[in-house]
Amino acid sequence: MKRVRQKDATVSLAPVNDETADSRMSEVVPARAEGDSNGQYEKIWIEAMAHAWTSLAVVPAIPTISAGPVAAGLAAAAAAYRGEAVRLLRCDEARLEDARALTEAIQSGRSQHGIIISTSAPAQSEVALLLARAADVALVLIPIGLAPVADVRRTIERVGRKKILGAVSLSVPKAR
Repeated sequence: MKRVRQKDATVSLAPVNDETADSRMSEVVPARAEGDSNGQYEKIWIEAMAHAWTSLAVVPAIPTISAGPVAAGLAAAAAAYRGEAVRLLRCDEARLEDARALTEAIQSGRSQHGIIISTSAPAQSEVALLLARAADVALVLIPIGLAPVADVRRTIERVGRKKILGAVSLSVPKAR
């Protein structure tokens, strides 16, 4: 499977020592995400804060894109706004044997707007679907010109229409 490259967001990460979280859990400390010169993550963060949630999943509509850079950018914006660390749970390659511990880590959040999760596309992984459903809310990533409308609709329906806060359109270079 060919993956589409996206500009990676860079944030400062510090490992979390927590029994329920494995090596996928990090705390994102206040810092501006690299590549966010126009404040795109800040804009998305401000809109997401208008809703009550503890955990937010960033879910790709199709398997060829990664939620990681967007989730990291949102976590950096969140940490900058809050002035304190935000948990970033990287579940892009989660396996079934990890699902229980990851679900518990997602549901253990106590702080409003405190956990951001990156998953793979539900069309690619049932574990990603399970983790997206475990979050309070979700943002769907839609690459402009690459995601068939049927795939976007299927992702929204599978995650649960009521969980979807909105969609983030991505401008990504087409693979050659």
